[in-house]
Amino acid sequence: MKRIRILHTADLHLDASFASLGVNASLGNKLRAAQRSVFSRIMERARDWPADLVVISGDLFDSTEVQSETVKFAAEALEHLAPVPVYIAPGHSDPYTEDSPYATALWPKNVTLFTPGNWQQHSHPLQDICIHGIGCDGSDDSGSWFTTLQIPADNRIHIALACGTEQSQQDNGFALFDGAAIAQKGLAYLALGHLHNAVEVKNDFSTVIHYPGTPQGRNFREQGERSFLEVNIEEAASGALSVFATPVPCNRITFKQYTCTIGTDKNPENDLDKIIEGDATQQVARVQVAGVLTPPAYGYIEALRNYAKKRFFHAEILDGTDRTANPPVLAGQRTCLSKLSEVMANRIADASDHDTVLFEAYARDLALVASRSHTLPNHDAEDPLS
Repeated sequence: MKRIRILHTADLHLDASFASLGVNASLGNKLRAAQRSVFSRIMERARDWPADLVVISGDLFDSTEVQSETVKFAAEALEHLAPVPVYIAPGHSDPYTEDSPYATALWPKNVTLFTPGNWQQHSHPLQDICIHGIGCDGSDDSGSWFTTLQIPADNRIHIALACGTEQSQQDNGFALFDGAAIAQKGLAYLALGHLHNAVEVKNDFSTVIHYPGTPQGRNFREQGERSFLEVNIEEAASGALSVFATPVPCNRITFKQYTCTIGTDKNPENDLDKIIEGDATQQVARVQVAGVLTPPAYGYIEALRNYAKKRFFHAEILDGTDRTANPPVLAGQRTCLSKLSEVMANRIADASDHDTVLFEAYARDLALVASRSHTLPNHDAEDPLS
């Protein structure tokens, strides 16, 4: 039995900006460092497994404007795999253009870059396998090139790699194609990129088609464990092929969402500790706070936010609490302070959106605190003006 080992990854998006997260430059640098760490992990696995070849099916970089130091880092990591060959199909985010790093940088000899226009075919230097690929050019997003792949009937093992959207997985319409149109006799494996969640495309065809997903999440649409694929192609003596794709977890940072419900003791540290799963120091968390907070409430939210900064790699606190309640201590009182609280509670209840709720609630908190801490005149003392 003949066995071929292929490491398949895609959508690494090295040099991503992380601007959509609203993070500062320091945190953005740490997240980009995490991306590089994951890329290094994948390359280490390719050596240790060992892989017969590595395929990167789109979006190795986040754009065509990549820092030269990042290009150098990626090229050196791939060169260290030699003599293992690496095949790269430039993708939607990092198309092959005349000013892209694919065209301007010096790539190691063991790296093959697929250019746009037509499918190209390369033979593995040691194994009886042909690798077909095509790159994106940054202008044509029709996906028409998927219908032009032709696999010769030569009894060799053939795989292909490209970036696009199989029509059953339509997300943003980039390079839509029908998997059945490209799946054909002789094509054992189609390595795809562009979708950031792992997907196997199944239908009434023998070609195995996989998206590995992004190996390091970049936002809260890419939560949880992320992987690359180890693909084993086995050829029996009869010539029959078996293809197995195994996901291998590799992310350094995990994006995760939590709901933190306020406990009866209103202890933010206890409330947060009860819900955390896994290693919080390696998580970018979005914590939705739920429950009823009686005023003044800002102290709880601030304490929770400060504690989350200590527990997580990075945390975003979303205040979804109910702020309409009045302080029990003011219930039934006929004072200016109780009347103020009642009026503000009505304004909060009538607010059209949650941002307005939080604004009005914070205003009420400030008014209550200011009134309670105000030093009143001592009427029992002698009036100094008399």
